[in-house]
Amino acid sequence: MTRFLLMLQNSNRTIETYSPLDSSFIVKMSWFEDGNILMLTFKTGSIWAYYDVAFEVYSGFCKSKSYGSYFNANIRNQYLSQRVNYIEVETMEL
Repeated sequence: MTRFLLMLQNSNRTIETYSPLDSSFIVKMSWFEDGNILMLTFKTGSIWAYYDVAFEVYSGFCKSKSYGSYFNANIRNQYLSQRVNYIEVETMEL
């Protein structure tokens, strides 16, 4: 797994991105520190944003042995979420 720290252009907002994930379910995860937004890219190609995810939940997700199991138990249906497309992700305002 590779970890990237990115700074948004003209911003001090930090995004942590992990890719590829050792998962049969999730390909990539990105954490938007400002806003506590967790973005997940699934093997199907769909990208989902999960809003107001507590840092502790994000941290637990990063450390989990099974991303899919952790996602199903702690994130899925627990947070406001929406499917987004690549263009929306690139232009997303936090």
